[in-house]
Amino acid sequence: MQEITRRRTETSKAYDLGGRRRGLDCHIGAIHYKDNYADPKEQWKDIDLTWKGNRIMKAPFELTVEGSKITFRDKKTNKVSVLEVAEVEGKVVPALNWVFSKGKASSHITDKVELCLEVGRGGIKLHRGYLAKCLPVSIKIKQSGELTTLSYGKQVTGDVSI
Repeated sequence: MQEITRRRTETSKAYDLGGRRRGLDCHIGAIHYKDNYADPKEQWKDIDLTWKGNRIMKAPFELTVEGSKITFRDKKTNKVSVLEVAEVEGKVVPALNWVFSKGKASSHITDKVELCLEVGRGGIKLHRGYLAKCLPVSIKIKQSGELTTLSYGKQVTGDVSI
């Protein structure tokens, strides 16, 4: 079985099964991306959510994490959004030190709380995690750009608290 790469779409792969038979693997969300969606001749590439330094670029978006800033650029629309951790428990946050693993990044913002960034083929999820028993911690996130933000299932604009 061999993939027929020229038959790729954003959400599917086609295979030559031999003996004049074909197979099709379809997905609800994107499994391929282009660096330039305006170029009809560019081939679809496999999404890879592996960090290269502090960036993910082999996806339908570019994601960069620097200190307390998370920058997200949608390759289809070229729109850029920035999330910035502004305050933890009402105190200004110094630059965060991130630890990266495939599809994830995390940073300890206190000795008991970490900020977790999960990356999927369609976008990102930012949430807090608890390293020890403690009361919930308030984290204020400044948001700019046109990233669609959901908080507890409701769409929000402007600054967000998690």
